[in-house]
Amino acid sequence: MTPRFIDIVDGVPSGQPYSKPQTMPVPAIDGSLAIVGSGHWPPEAFAAFGKVPVEGIADPATEIETGFTYIPEAGVARPIIAARPAAEIRTKAVAAIKATADALLTPTDWLAIRASETAAPIPAATVAYRGAVRAASNAAEAAILAAGDDAAAILALIPEWPELPASTPTEGSSE
Repeated sequence: MTPRFIDIVDGVPSGQPYSKPQTMPVPAIDGSLAIVGSGHWPPEAFAAFGKVPVEGIADPATEIETGFTYIPEAGVARPIIAARPAAEIRTKAVAAIKATADALLTPTDWLAIRASETAAPIPAATVAYRGAVRAASNAAEAAILAAGDDAAAILALIPEWPELPASTPTEGSSE
């Protein structure tokens, strides 16, 4: 993982974390600030410029960083972590399932469109596949809603998606 840094202003973390800066302002002999490359500086060198490493990170699936605490004796800032609301986890999980179902149905959409416009038949294997995708999506969404506020149960749910039949015609084929 890329190290993160945060600015410390008057002993308090300020702003959002960022990855190691590539340049740093350094006082020059004439009192002005010179910009120098910092690519090989060790993390402790940044402390002189009010930049300290951030130790730890929230799990983006279940946690939110709500702020940072500066630990002067350790020379680091640590995130203040709160649980991500279950409703947000649920919403994202349902959206991911819907997006996956959409991506799985997209290669056969043209067959359904052609059938609705021209009454051309859709191969039975394709009809069964599309039905199985919708059934897996619906079952997964129902399981997410049934999990209530149990974030671990929501995130552990992985639908069993059907395989696209090898006999599925490609768009533009003569079938």
